[in-house]
Amino acid sequence: MTVPVPTTIAAYDAFILYSAHRYDIKGKRILKQEKKYYAVDLGMRRILCSNNVRDTGRLLENVVFLELMRREGDVYVGQSSGGEIDFVTNGPGGRRYYQVSESVHDSATLDRELSSLRAVRDNYPKTLITLDDERPYSHEGIRQVYALDWLLNEDHKKQ
Repeated sequence: MTVPVPTTIAAYDAFILYSAHRYDIKGKRILKQEKKYYAVDLGMRRILCSNNVRDTGRLLENVVFLELMRREGDVYVGQSSGGEIDFVTNGPGGRRYYQVSESVHDSATLDRELSSLRAVRDNYPKTLITLDDERPYSHEGIRQVYALDWLLNEDHKKQ
């Protein structure tokens, strides 16, 4: 006896982890280097990662990845001459670049997060997402936004 599976159920992806391929920004190709992995369920991630170290920055990066998958579809980890860019998307709105950091109050951290985005010499939107609850502002064309506002699509209203 066979039980038919409705086509709507067959269309769903069910994973514990999602992977993000590395994307060569200059060469515009997917690299075969190691992928980065992101947990679908952050509660499960917390149980499986037995260390008690607070890794808020990594959790924020995971949340942003999941939201970008929902909004944009394919999400890549960017590689450029300036280093790694947390996320590159090629969704309906065109290409976009994202850096994610818990906080950039320290000038060295801000410079590090911006340097990889500055190394990309194109005119696609570049965004730095942080937990610093401040009014969005621009660093030479790179928008810095508060993560909660970005997640709620409120970041454009505070400019």
